[in-house]
Amino acid sequence: MKKSIFECEVVTPMFLMGANKEKNVELRAPSFKGAMRFWWRAINSKENNNKLNEEESKIFGASSEKIGKSKFILRVEHSKIMHGNTLWDEIPFDTKILAKNKENKQPKEEYKGLSYLLYSVHRISDYPYIKPGTSFKIVLSSNYSNALKEASWSLLFLSFFGAIGKRSRRGAGSFRIKKIITNENLEYNLINLINVNSKEDLKTFIENELKPKISIIKNNTYSTLSGAKIYIFDPENNWKEALKKIGNFYYDFRQKIKKKIELGPNFGFPIVHHNKNNKIIMGAAIKNNNKPRKFKNRRASPLIFKVIKTNENNYFPIITWLNGDFLPNNFQITDKKGKKWAQPNSTVIDDFFKELKDKEEITL
Repeated sequence: MKKSIFECEVVTPMFLMGANKEKNVELRAPSFKGAMRFWWRAINSKENNNKLNEEESKIFGASSEKIGKSKFILRVEHSKIMHGNTLWDEIPFDTKILAKNKENKQPKEEYKGLSYLLYSVHRISDYPYIKPGTSFKIVLSSNYSNALKEASWSLLFLSFFGAIGKRSRRGAGSFRIKKIITNENLEYNLINLINVNSKEDLKTFIENELKPKISIIKNNTYSTLSGAKIYIFDPENNWKEALKKIGNFYYDFRQKIKKKIELGPNFGFPIVHHNKNNKIIMGAAIKNNNKPRKFKNRRASPLIFKVIKTNENNYFPIITWLNGDFLPNNFQITDKKGKKWAQPNSTVIDDFFKELKDKEEITL
């Protein structure tokens, strides 16, 4: 059996829970495999979805008896997981004393964006996490050379543009591949990444090492990297400084459009607004006599916040906007009761990108 070993390091807090639904952190192989499947689809855009599904199933497996199980095995190895109990140990804050001597923690002003990105895992509910710096290995093995190579590429793209666990699209769960041990020719030069010290260097690396692997066929029925936009910023010395930079951009912009509740869902939903005693849940539906039909309560955000670590001193903040139709035909943004309707609006996304300063832009 052929084997490829990827030596990895956690870059930003990873909120990856165990299978028992308790709040115990755990590096789980199914989580990586599921994310790899998504990124395989993102780089292998095809005009025919049936053909795409067929090729995907031949690598990752399917429930069909004709296709059967996955053609590769993924194993996660580690000696020790460094874990934290609360993000308040990472994010500087001020404490206010409320009625009945209750304490209320608020992030310091300069960290408001970082806190906003990771809101649900430390403000709504305090989750334990795997700490940055934790080392682990991903071992891919297969009797099929092509399946091993395809799985390896999907893992590489996951490490570069994606992440693992809760809030993975908002900066949490980033990891990097430090070393690859394989006999397979991946046509990928990891050594060059060590010498990436500027946003211009990183742009060149992505264009030379990753972009050629992305299908040039555009299929807007699902999220792809074909036609996606990447925004790269100057590196920082640690993950917090990197993530707060792009988080502050995002926080400030979302505050500007906060009262226009029909605009927020263009960044992904559900979004819940509390208006006096009412709870407004924003999603999407087909309008039928002014009533919502086939209400969709979830659309994962095409906007992905990420930290790429190239060496011990450089943490690059990047933002990726995946290509693809935001909603199916005839669907509109609305609340669950159908009292507010709006067409998907790409202009609000363009306005956000205009707010980003000192960036390098790539169209894949």
